[in-house]
Amino acid sequence: MKNTGQQYARDSSRSTSGIRAFMRLLCLCAVLTASGYAQQISAPNFDDIGPPADPPPATRSPGWNLCLGGPLPGDPTHSCAGANAPTSTSQAFSQVTPSLDGESMLLSETGADSNIGSNPPTGSNTGWFYNTGVTTPETYFTLDLEFNIADNSKIQSVEFDQFQYLQAPHGGVSQNQGQNTRVFFGTQCVKGQDWQVWDQLSGHWRGTGMPCSYVVSPTAFNHLTIVAHRVPGDTSCSGPLLSPLTGTFTGPRLYYDSITLNGTVVVSNPNVSTCSGPTTFTEQTGLHIQLDSTSACGSTCTISEYIDKGTFVASNMGPWWPAIQQLLLDN
Repeated sequence: MKNTGQQYARDSSRSTSGIRAFMRLLCLCAVLTASGYAQQISAPNFDDIGPPADPPPATRSPGWNLCLGGPLPGDPTHSCAGANAPTSTSQAFSQVTPSLDGESMLLSETGADSNIGSNPPTGSNTGWFYNTGVTTPETYFTLDLEFNIADNSKIQSVEFDQFQYLQAPHGGVSQNQGQNTRVFFGTQCVKGQDWQVWDQLSGHWRGTGMPCSYVVSPTAFNHLTIVAHRVPGDTSCSGPLLSPLTGTFTGPRLYYDSITLNGTVVVSNPNVSTCSGPTTFTEQTGLHIQLDSTSACGSTCTISEYIDKGTFVASNMGPWWPAIQQLLLDN
């Protein structure tokens, strides 16, 4: 008499294997089909891409560029980070310690420039931004990185931004008084306060009400993921242009879908939103990392952070698209 139990087990195993193979084939077909419609621009391991594309003053070419507070006398190009300029900055690549993959990027600024006109030296701001190139269809943005801070006693805030500058009618935006549209997903953690998001139209940071804290350690890293999106053709943001511009701006609302720090979703609400705004910048897409010092920093202290395993993705396929692509590569 046949052992029907063993035969069933063998038949069942073959059937299950066949189903798994069929599902993988379906997944592959779906991804390949979607790839025909997908448009994406990315910067994998952007902390390993160096040196900067251009020396100061900052330009709009692809690669790393510098953005300082100010304005600095005779150097208005660097007046893009708010507050004051530092006396010096540094961006160093291929840092072995601390790092997670053997190569981290060190960002640092020192002091506050005293030659800043009417602004008192109450701290300085330095931003390092990476241009990934001109692209307009993308509406979903994901910034994923690890950051290490050994001492935050003189750090006021750490900032992690994603941006897309659009010229009408690209990306479904409208023309506003001859200005392009600045889609700027600005996100900052203010020490002792909360996570804040940038509203370009009003020119102010808006609190999320979610407390912000991160691990301070000589070696430990903080894993940060920020997911955001805009809706093409959306004109729900409207308001007067900031002086010296006159007239009314109309553009897309910006949605901060989630901010996840060390595995905990600290902000998860698509209604956490701000407005885009006008800009004279030419079309570009990319990311921006900024350090702001406190007034106690003075003219000589140095603040710094290490960045590792950084990835930026802008896509028209939704925040799930990078994960699907990785699934395809793994299989």
